[in-house]
Amino acid sequence: MNVNLSYKGFTGSAEFSKEDNVFFGQIKDINGFVNYEADSEQELPEAFHQAVDDYITYCEENKIVPHKK
Repeated sequence: MNVNLSYKGFTGSAEFSKEDNVFFGQIKDINGFVNYEADSEQELPEAFHQAVDDYITYCEENKIVPHKK
């Protein structure tokens, strides 16, 4: 599984760890590292959306422009 997710202009990866039995990814094209995970493939998009929303809130609270590479 190697899929890209998209939300509010951000892109995220979607992968599966057989070893950990978890779906995971990270927000791409930002100056920083934000990851997310879910127990199922169906839950991963919501985890990604929450990660993006949290990242945007963090940037707003700290007067940081959410940099995209």
